[in-house]
Amino acid sequence: MIELNVYEFGAIGNGIIDDTLAIQSAIKYCFDNNIDRLKFENEKVYLCNKEIVLYGKNLIVDGNNSIIKRTTDFMGVFGAVLNVYGLTPNLSYPLLGKYIGKIIPAQSIVIKDLSIYCAEKISSSTYINGVAVCNAKNITLENIIVTNAPQTAYAIVSSSINNENLIIDNVTLDSCLSRNSKKHSFRLSAIKDSNIFNAKMINCLALNVIEKESGYNAKGRKVHLICNVSSNNVGCYKIIIDSCHFDCSGEVYIVQNCTNIIIQNSQLFGGLEIYNPNKMISNNIVIKNNEFNYISNNNIYKTPLLLCNIKNINITGNVFNDHLKEILDEYNIRIYGCEDIIFKENYNFNLLIKINHIVDKNTLSKA
Repeated sequence: MIELNVYEFGAIGNGIIDDTLAIQSAIKYCFDNNIDRLKFENEKVYLCNKEIVLYGKNLIVDGNNSIIKRTTDFMGVFGAVLNVYGLTPNLSYPLLGKYIGKIIPAQSIVIKDLSIYCAEKISSSTYINGVAVCNAKNITLENIIVTNAPQTAYAIVSSSINNENLIIDNVTLDSCLSRNSKKHSFRLSAIKDSNIFNAKMINCLALNVIEKESGYNAKGRKVHLICNVSSNNVGCYKIIIDSCHFDCSGEVYIVQNCTNIIIQNSQLFGGLEIYNPNKMISNNIVIKNNEFNYISNNNIYKTPLLLCNIKNINITGNVFNDHLKEILDEYNIRIYGCEDIIFKENYNFNLLIKINHIVDKNTLSKA
């Protein structure tokens, strides 16, 4: 394994001089010369006020417990401080210029032991994410910390505004932390004619989402994880959330054409809603061995678990702890318009099920 260090390309890491160009030069050199490991200096602060983009394949980026810091508003092309974004027609890449060619996904990239820090003064209207993954396969983010993301801490998005038929396949977030994100902690969005396949979150932690959402089918909510699609033609398939913690400041919200979803061994203190607004498309949902310690009044619906218009659901071994019953209604599980439900070995719940009842969002205003 050949290893390079970003300091060899001029990265200083003093938090004062902008290191974006040096780090991007190191990334380009690795892709151009089949270098398979790029390392940061130990526990340094790299000021990067322009986008960093990884677009090739077969690279391990070892952050070595360092920080990439952003202090200015800058929307850019790719929308994040750190982007894994395969080569996509008509987009302009740092040091490459405008790409004209066929779609080539980024592949087999690992980024680990790195923090992304955005200054609090950056406005949420700039839509800057912490880390973004698009047009990519076999990507692992391991032990990443994102603080103060102006939009989403981790954005896994299958398409861009100008391109269709991009794909997300096999993206793993392992031991990743979102802290003080202004809009979402995690976002999985399938857009246009592009799908998301095989996304996994393991041992991830979401703390203190700040603002209510105004779009993404989640208006008026505070959301830690939103999983959504833009139309009936696309979907999010095989999503696994395992051993994660979402604090009471935001909920987990999965909407429209999301199939083969497993949520297990996790703590969902702001609630979970899985909802298909049109017809019964979303299916094969497993909700197993989770703790619902609902102590939040930040969201629209005050029901810790709300399922609407989906089928093939397994709800097993979950525990519901209501510390503030005065903000809840009489049910802590509501299931509307769903079919083929397995419900067993759950604890401390009050359950309402309406089977043959197609749900319009307006009917849930008191839920």
